[in-house]
Amino acid sequence: MFMVKSFLFLIAIGLLIVVYVRYLEAKSVFFPYKGLDGDPSLMQLTYEDIFIKTADNVDLHGWFIPYPGSKFTMLYCHGNGGNITTRLEKLLIMHQLQINVFAIDYRGYGRSKGVPTESGVYLDVKSAYDYLIHKLNLHPDNIILYGESLGGAIIVDLASKVEVGALILEGTFSSGKDIGKIIYPFIPKIFIPNAYDSLKKIRDIRKPKLFIHSQIDKVIPFKLGEKLYEASLEPKKFIPIVGAHGTAFIESQYETTKEITQFIDNLK
Repeated sequence: MFMVKSFLFLIAIGLLIVVYVRYLEAKSVFFPYKGLDGDPSLMQLTYEDIFIKTADNVDLHGWFIPYPGSKFTMLYCHGNGGNITTRLEKLLIMHQLQINVFAIDYRGYGRSKGVPTESGVYLDVKSAYDYLIHKLNLHPDNIILYGESLGGAIIVDLASKVEVGALILEGTFSSGKDIGKIIYPFIPKIFIPNAYDSLKKIRDIRKPKLFIHSQIDKVIPFKLGEKLYEASLEPKKFIPIVGAHGTAFIESQYETTKEITQFIDNLK
């Protein structure tokens, strides 16, 4: 009887840990910002407000910033904090690469409705991709996916399901389990869910990939970016840069824009 009680007690403790980890995951992954800090016109950019509906009936908002005569369109997916209005400087730099840019806010961010979840943000980006394919009649090979931080995991998921031209991953990670082991070292590994498993998904993506990661990133360790790169197939390139997690792209702007320009040129 004692052994049965002990076994049931251990199961109960395990369930409590799982519930606690799920709670931490929900609270630590998404930091949606509903504020509106401007639009591309502040950067003297012509743009169009885009409103799309997801497969599960959630209304999303995004911006399409055209570059006349461009062959390529970049589908830009931001990280887990802020929204597209907090990334105007970055969108200007991307526009200066002489490509169209389509930036969307996930559910719960900016003017998009709903509440963010892992499965939900996957649907969000798929809906944005479908808009480019079916509404703008773009060829998949002319769509470049760009994901920063959590956005990198989201575009890897998309690229594992649909055809695209290329991927650019900035400051992203190998898997949720790898991040979890760093953030919650006190929790047994067996209880950490393997959400956002880019490590598994990227192994089957054969399109060109450019990895950009700060060597001093304190949020997503450099080694996790390297791990994801090493698991991926050729053609691929890894660019180490410097700067903080959220600002390294700007701090290393000369190098990042040079490498992205060359990467896009090689797609032509």
